[in-house]
Amino acid sequence: MKTAFIAFALLLGSAAQAASCGWVSDFDIAPRARDLYEAKIISIDGQPPGTSLQRKYRVSPGRHEVVVAERIEKPDLGLNARFRRDRHHTLIVDVQPNQRYFIAAKFKQESRLDTRGGYWEPQVWQARSAPCR
Repeated sequence: MKTAFIAFALLLGSAAQAASCGWVSDFDIAPRARDLYEAKIISIDGQPPGTSLQRKYRVSPGRHEVVVAERIEKPDLGLNARFRRDRHHTLIVDVQPNQRYFIAAKFKQESRLDTRGGYWEPQVWQARSAPCR
């Protein structure tokens, strides 16, 4: 009986672990007053994250490599801004279970003329509780 209980507890524990998840989101609600702008998640761990209409992506808890493109709409970037959009940056996100991480593009005013992509960097600007369903 004791062995059966231990096996059940292990099974229950692994089922709960399999059901746990976190979220990575590029939903654009970042505050412009903090020079945070829209970002687009290109891939998570080397894979396309989902459909082009999705704004949040379910991931397992743990460390994830998120490739991000900026969608900064700022006159300071000048006429060549559209050519800069090819510059992607990688962000490492340590995802905790039942958390949603919001990704944004941080505009670096002092580097606005950098055509190699140094005028911005991706960052997690907010984390919120979000149950895994």
